Amino acid sequence: MPGRREATDSKTLTGRMTRLADAVLGRKYDILESIAREFDRGDSCPEIVYFGDSTILRISDEDRDRRSTADMLAADLSGKARVLELSHGAYHMGIYYHMVNTFRITRTRPRLLVIPINMRSFSPQWYLRPSWEFKAEIGLLRRYYSRKGLRTRYRKADVATGYEETRVECPLTNLRTIGEFETLRLSSPPASPQREQRRKELFAYFFLCPISDGHPLLVKLREMVKLARMLRIVVLFYMTPINVEAASDSVGPEFDHYFSRNLQVVRAALAEEGCVFVKDGCSEGNDRGDRSVACMDFSRALASDCFFHPGSIDEHLNEKGRKFISKEIGAVVPMLLGETDAAAQQD
Repeated sequence: MPGRREATDSKTLTGRMTRLADAVLGRKYDILESIAREFDRGDSCPEIVYFGDSTILRISDEDRDRRSTADMLAADLSGKARVLELSHGAYHMGIYYHMVNTFRITRTRPRLLVIPINMRSFSPQWYLRPSWEFKAEIGLLRRYYSRKGLRTRYRKADVATGYEETRVECPLTNLRTIGEFETLRLSSPPASPQREQRRKELFAYFFLCPISDGHPLLVKLREMVKLARMLRIVVLFYMTPINVEAASDSVGPEFDHYFSRNLQVVRAALAEEGCVFVKDGCSEGNDRGDRSVACMDFSRALASDCFFHPGSIDEHLNEKGRKFISKEIGAVVPMLLGETDAAAQQD
């Protein structure tokens, strides 16, 4: 098969050239390049920007539909709005905030931002991990919106030490440092009792460490809401689903008790910023917000068959789970885009 061999050789050569360029010039930050290309040309731009982490990117081996959640949403909207996906594994509010800041200086802006709130991102396992602070990428974003020029190459920042010695206070576990939890996370116990204990400890590590009102990522979330309102960009947040069936099986009813506490802290922060909570296209409770910031809570919405595996500890969704998120978001997008139309008529 000469044609297939030539295509493979070409792909291999392209990969080598990319790695060589990365080694010499630094890694290419495609997300910033996409923002500049789509919003700083002065002509038509995507109406919707979909930020995301691995929960919208990862595809199960068994999936026939290989699309990301953002691609599914674009199809569900049937061409009524163009969707630009800006996603990367382990992204969180700390970098989303700086991504939104770029729209302060671009010639055009999206009308709507879709932003997942991953409850695990508030855990020490996620937001304290040095390699997931994205300092180099944030530096490029800050440089751009500070009008110091567009630079899209970067070198990985030096990883700080001392991460594993950080103390962690989590209920339902005797482990007390990140290092202890990380050793457990990377382990593969051979016997069933040890495997079940590992699952219980990791569910606590990922989701049950207490979240305070002053958590750094909650601070960034509040700042992002204020920034989006100033820019007249509507925001739809949504709480990403977690495998509550597997969590309850491993931890017991206490899981929901502690998880609900953390969830309420995040919801309260959004409510203080005037966020409207939406379910099935309608507001939950008193609608005191202005609908320029809305949130949908899918944290407990999905059964275990919507994840990669019924016993999954992480939040990666199979095609059934991704389609659910896409349909639910697509049902409220027209209402939210209507908010931007109303605001434009008032101007």
